Amino acid sequence: MRPVPTPTPPIYCVADVETDGPHPGRHSMRSLAVVAVDDTGEELGAFSSRLLPLEGAETDPVTMAWWAREESAWHEATRDPRPAAEVVPKLIAWLRTLPAPRVFVAHPLAFDGPWIDAYLDRFGDGARLFDPHAVDPLFHGAGIDLASHVRSAFDLPWSERPPAYPDELRNGVPHDHTAVSDARGHAALFVRSREAARDPKRRERLRRILLASLGTVGKGPTPSA
Repeated sequence: MRPVPTPTPPIYCVADVETDGPHPGRHSMRSLAVVAVDDTGEELGAFSSRLLPLEGAETDPVTMAWWAREESAWHEATRDPRPAAEVVPKLIAWLRTLPAPRVFVAHPLAFDGPWIDAYLDRFGDGARLFDPHAVDPLFHGAGIDLASHVRSAFDLPWSERPPAYPDELRNGVPHDHTAVSDARGHAALFVRSREAARDPKRRERLRRILLASLGTVGKGPTPSA
């Protein structure tokens, strides 16, 4: 009998984008970052850039009203921007320096994923975020939605908003709407929530903190210890 080959551990590429509206193409991505970590959480590299607005695009009034309350974050998200036609090929080249398989992770996948896919399609010579027919795809599998991952790891009830993640899970990295900072915090959240899920006492303690931030302490099933 042939031995079963040991799967190659994936590299997790944790992404974050900042935009001036909700719709790719009509609005523009203003900054992006991808932080690559291995199974242990060691950072293997990071890519970040700010982008010029798309030609002919507009900004969304609701989004811009929110940015007006986050002046320092907006300044950080938009300073020294580069053309998307320059940034996207550099992102692809950087990703290909990482060993395969590469797994895309985002919080939430449904927002960051379509933005990055739209820019890859437009400026990346046909590259796509998920392409099962590609001989050498950028990313493998269907990606990981980090919010769903945390909800599953800690057996949290469904809610429209995510819980407030404690510093312990984000490794103290602030969520300040700076793409590379948020991506690093999300990477820590992904790795540390996986670690906590394997430790019943730590999992239960953190679960109660997360439930409290949702206002649901004492509601829902308690995991067995």
